[in-house]
Amino acid sequence: TQPESAADAAAGLLAAHRWAEAEAAYRRTMSSEQSPSVALELVKALIAQGKGADAELVLDAVSDDAGAVAADRLRSAARWLVASRGSVDEADPTSADALFLLASEVGARGDIQGALAGLIAVLRRDKRYRGGEAQKIMLAYFDILGDSDPLTREYRNKLASVLF
Repeated sequence: TQPESAADAAAGLLAAHRWAEAEAAYRRTMSSEQSPSVALELVKALIAQGKGADAELVLDAVSDDAGAVAADRLRSAARWLVASRGSVDEADPTSADALFLLASEVGARGDIQGALAGLIAVLRRDKRYRGGEAQKIMLAYFDILGDSDPLTREYRNKLASVLF
């Protein structure tokens, strides 16, 4: 069927980290098929590009039962990217809060590796930062990149070494 092939093509673009093309392909797929799973894949493409506000809009339209854990992680990452418009506390630019904000600014530019490095820096300061929020955002990026991606493997190892 046509929608399946369009979704398959979009999935291939996402897997190849061709984020903007994947976004366009998922948007085309969504125009003909309102599927929560397609919406979540679109959100991944948006977050990878640093488009947190767009990702939040798509997530708001997705029913809550659609991959609740994945959607929750992606929502955290989208909110974090939107929060990048905050201001860093000049008094302590190395605080966990400042590092978290700086990492979100990097993520909002679409620099996934830089964002992951920033989140690791936050967790080195505070393993339980904001009740696990930094970890949750890292897991969202791992979902976006895929288990076989070298960045996922590298930062999953770093995350484990920081936490355990």
